[in-house]
Amino acid sequence: MNDGFTHAFHIAADHPFFEGHFPEFPVFPAVGQFALLAEALSILHGKKCEISTIPVAKFLNPIGPDTALSITLQPRGKNSADFTIYSAKGLVAKGKLQYRIVEP
Repeated sequence: MNDGFTHAFHIAADHPFFEGHFPEFPVFPAVGQFALLAEALSILHGKKCEISTIPVAKFLNPIGPDTALSITLQPRGKNSADFTIYSAKGLVAKGKLQYRIVEP
C-alpha cells in the first residue's frame, strides 16, 4: 500500500442505503461510505478489515443514486490511512482512518 490503492465502486439506484435517505432527495449516507472504505481495505489486504477509528472525516458533496465512485487509500503508518472518495462531480469525502485486519 506504499503508493496508495484505488478501487472503483458503483452505487446502484436501488441500493438499500437509499431507503429513508431521503424520499425526495436520495443521499448515500456516511455509514454507507464507511462500509465502502472497509470493503476497499478488505480487497487491498485480501482479508476482512474493520474500521476501528475515523479521527477525521469531511463530507463535501452528496452521493446520489446510480453514481460511480473511486476510493483511494494512502498509507499513514501501521493500519492507518488517509482516504479520498471521488465521483464524476469531484471530491465527495476525505479523511483519516485506522483499521484492523480480522483474522478468520
